[in-house]
Amino acid sequence: MPEDSTRRQVLKGIGSAVAVGGFGSTAASGRDGGSLPITVDGRREHEYRPTADGYAHTERFVSEAMERKYGVRVLEYDRPTVPERHAPEEVRNNENPTVERFHDTATVGQFREFVRAEQQVLTQVTGYDGPLYHYAADVDNPDPSDLGEKKAPINVVWNKDLAGELGSAYSSEDVKLYMESTVGWNQADWLASGDRYVVYPTTFQPSGVVRSADADVRDRIFGFKQWHIRLYDLDSHLEEGDYPVIGQAHKDPFDHNKIQNKPWKFDSAREKVTSGLTNTGVSVELESVGNGGPFDTADGSVARYTN
Repeated sequence: MPEDSTRRQVLKGIGSAVAVGGFGSTAASGRDGGSLPITVDGRREHEYRPTADGYAHTERFVSEAMERKYGVRVLEYDRPTVPERHAPEEVRNNENPTVERFHDTATVGQFREFVRAEQQVLTQVTGYDGPLYHYAADVDNPDPSDLGEKKAPINVVWNKDLAGELGSAYSSEDVKLYMESTVGWNQADWLASGDRYVVYPTTFQPSGVVRSADADVRDRIFGFKQWHIRLYDLDSHLEEGDYPVIGQAHKDPFDHNKIQNKPWKFDSAREKVTSGLTNTGVSVELESVGNGGPFDTADGSVARYTN
């Protein structure tokens, strides 16, 4: 599901089998005649298996509509082992593997289809021209022909004119260091999710460069809740190079929404990042880029940080 869980509809209790039918889909073609991603109904599964270190966690999205277009019925994501203290109570009270199954909707497609879809949106945007979302994939280091799932909107970007402020190399590591040492985001907790990827076209790779997150910066709120930014380096790939570092900011709930149903607070996280940076003298411009849907806590804007 997209990383805003307010649409979750639990079908049956933990560990019960669910039969889901009647999947629907929406599909379209890009302006270049190529196909676009599809939004489909399906079944989401979270499986927890007890281990010596906690619980091995696997997430799956199952959809017959996805299979009809792509020949793939199941996207499976292996997640980091969940420490026992972070596991939901339903999992800790069960000595056997625990599986939650519920109806869900996902936007899925090949990464080159996501490039087409994002470029269509960006034709209506006058300023920012970088990636609009980040995605999950069921393979490591996906290429443009691999399948992915839209997960969350890009909502914070750093302009190249900050290079003197954040370091001459101006990379995600510079931003991470600045956020930790100057802004004060230095109380990191457990990192619960697997890899995320952005994709964007270049002259030599028009079907898209797929890039995984280069750094994470986190700040504990209280308990196991935290603010979290996934940072991506784009300086060596974007031809214009105006935004060499971009990020996806959100609020991590207690168990990273593996069973509970809490919003990711995308806009609140963006404002948290913004308030910390402006307090250190960094300027901000808020720009609408049309990437709010289908996320309930995102308004479709990015914060652009400049000198």
